[in-house]
Amino acid sequence: MPEIIRRLLAAKQRTDFRTNKFRKPAHATQLTFLRAYGKQSRSRIRHHHRAYLGRSFLLRSRTALTESHLMSPIIQRLRHDNEVLYKVLLFIFGGFIWLGVIIGFLGAVAMHNHATIAVYIEYGIGIPAFLLISAALYRAKAFGNMVLLGPEQCPDLYKAVVEGAEKLGLPKTPTTFIYNSQGIMNAFARRLLGARYVFLTSALVEVQSDAQVRFVIGHELGHHAAGHLDPLKTILMAPGHFVPFLGPAYSRTREYTCDQVGAYLCADPQAARASLQMLGCGCRRLNGSLNIEAFAAQEQMVPSIAGFFTEIVRSHPRLTRRVSAIRDNAA
Repeated sequence: MPEIIRRLLAAKQRTDFRTNKFRKPAHATQLTFLRAYGKQSRSRIRHHHRAYLGRSFLLRSRTALTESHLMSPIIQRLRHDNEVLYKVLLFIFGGFIWLGVIIGFLGAVAMHNHATIAVYIEYGIGIPAFLLISAALYRAKAFGNMVLLGPEQCPDLYKAVVEGAEKLGLPKTPTTFIYNSQGIMNAFARRLLGARYVFLTSALVEVQSDAQVRFVIGHELGHHAAGHLDPLKTILMAPGHFVPFLGPAYSRTREYTCDQVGAYLCADPQAARASLQMLGCGCRRLNGSLNIEAFAAQEQMVPSIAGFFTEIVRSHPRLTRRVSAIRDNAA
């Protein structure tokens, strides 16, 4: 720190950098010091203040980049091979479609086509407003009707969420709820108004073992850590989903990626595979007695043509394929 700054701090001199004026000094030592430096000292102070703010900004940016760098090796290692390919294709097609929309709007403005301009404005305001209102309403529903996990509420489940988020390098633990699903086994991750959320159904937690639940939690955290729910990327890629079968293909690779993340966090490939099998069974009584290898072998019994056409329109791969993928990666 420059000598002039140290002396100012020592004298507890308050400076208004917005008006470039010094307040009246409170002590004789301050007055002597200010007379010695005069206007030149004020210029130096402003210079060093701007330099300090710049260094602080660079330090915060470097810290954020460091956190991202620490997180990326895990995700890059577990990411499915085709996920990046489909993501790039969605960006390309989505970019062209967005470009067409912009050109169409500019053309309507140039031609003074007020009806077309009105349609653009209606969709441009209506769709974002609908999404924001829907997110706000769902968030209110969650806090008012679901059980929020925390240190004093389901601490074991909350601990699994916290530890998983830390291992994946997430800057903040996603807000996690468990809710009564009326027997439906499911779990999902969402971004609501910019914040990260994870939702677990009561049926899933009831049926699965602790290790299997940790796999599910890790899977959902994987969506956040892998950037699958990034709002800006989602908007840019959204038009690309109009390309037949491209959106579902990208979604399936994301599920494969998050399955590997979940298996990594629960540190038990067998539990991860059993968790997926339980999604197909749903019977707590049979949990632990089902034959995972026999279930994976059912993939060979799926008719090739019918199986292909049912798969290409699905957002999630078949459970038999997901179980086999974890087995192959674990091996």
